[in-house]
Formats: sequence, C-alpha cells, structure tokens
Amino acid sequence: MNDSKTVVGKVEAVSKSVKTESAIANARTSASLSSPEELHQTIAVVAYYRAERRNFEPGYEVED
Repeated sequence: MNDSKTVVGKVEAVSKSVKTESAIANARTSASLSSPEELHQTIAVVAYYRAERRNFEPGYEVED
C-alpha cells in the first residue's frame, strides 16, 4: 500500500500540471489506486484544486 503522503503528492503534481477537465479525468483513470482510502484522498485533493481554480467561489462544492 502506498504511503498517504506519496498518494497526495502524486495527485497534487498531476492536478497542478493539467489545465482541462478532460485531462483531470484522464489522470484519475490512469492513476493506480490500490485502496478505497487512496481513492478518497485522490478525490479530496482534486476537488480542492478545482475549487482553487475558481477562487473558492461558494456554491460549487458538490460539483468539485
């Protein structure tokens, strides 16, 4: 099992490097996640970066 810091680091690097939603989707499907916990961490980090891109404007939390 991957260390949680390693998983978060990988997701942060991918999220910062991609510019489009389709690129994020491709990155998520190609990531190797071996546990539900890693999937949850990945979703949380990607949601954070999506919110950051829209300057944390409220009302889009579910979409993130």
